[in-house]
Amino acid sequence: MLQIILWLGFLFHRSPRFPGSLTGVVRGILAALLMIVPPLVYSATKRIKSFKDKITKRVSLGTLLNWHVYTSIVGSILAILHTGHRFESNLGIWLTAIMMLTVLSGT
Repeated sequence: MLQIILWLGFLFHRSPRFPGSLTGVVRGILAALLMIVPPLVYSATKRIKSFKDKITKRVSLGTLLNWHVYTSIVGSILAILHTGHRFESNLGIWLTAIMMLTVLSGT
């Protein structure tokens, strides 16, 4: 719900310079890392037997799944904040829409 509320913030607030500022760039990089690294680790652990044997000695597969879910949610929220509610380009609109659909559908 927080993701949808933040996305609707463009009706009330727009910051054209925020995405390119230092704070905006840091949020964008953190968002990308949170949405890429944990899901890749979880997928690799689930599918590669030797990797699974090494990782599951320290962390259970269920814990990795929880990290995958929560970091993706936090990453998507940071990504929405990174945009500064500036949806002016077709690419930005499509990337935001696809990200929201992916997170909301859980895939």
